[in-house]
Amino acid sequence: MFQFLEKFNPQPVLKAQAFTSDTTVVQSAYSKLDNAHWLTYVMPLGDFSTTASTNTLTLTVECSTAAASNATEVQVPFRYRISGVPTANTLGAITAAAASVGVAVSGDLAAQNGAIVFIEVDPAEALAAHTQADAKFVRLVVTASTNGAGVFSAHAVIAPRYPGNTHTSAT
Repeated sequence: MFQFLEKFNPQPVLKAQAFTSDTTVVQSAYSKLDNAHWLTYVMPLGDFSTTASTNTLTLTVECSTAAASNATEVQVPFRYRISGVPTANTLGAITAAAASVGVAVSGDLAAQNGAIVFIEVDPAEALAAHTQADAKFVRLVVTASTNGAGVFSAHAVIAPRYPGNTHTSAT
């Protein structure tokens, strides 16, 4: 039996992005949390170069009062895990990430080509961390902090409060 994502609302939030230099910052589109039980970002790591063995991508999540940058963004805590590469069907441990730190995916990123980073955001935790009642939007922020090059993208998978064939908009 086909379900066609009736229980999940997928939202492409970050098209494939290339990074090629220090301090490249990429921000995803916002996702609306007010009708979500939870949200998971699925971020495939594309083809990374081996020009530096100490590449680092730092991933954080920001919560805001609007679906556009407006100076109310606050970094919020989340949980994450990283898969193995396509030749290794493994998953790393579920780990808590502090709001101000996020998670740094680092080392020889070329050895992680094809791995997937899963970031789970609890709407209640995000809203509590922001402290403004109307803060109901989140986005993923990716910062490339050392030399190297590569490609990444991200999708939000939202568990809606009211699943069905047609979803309430997440934007």
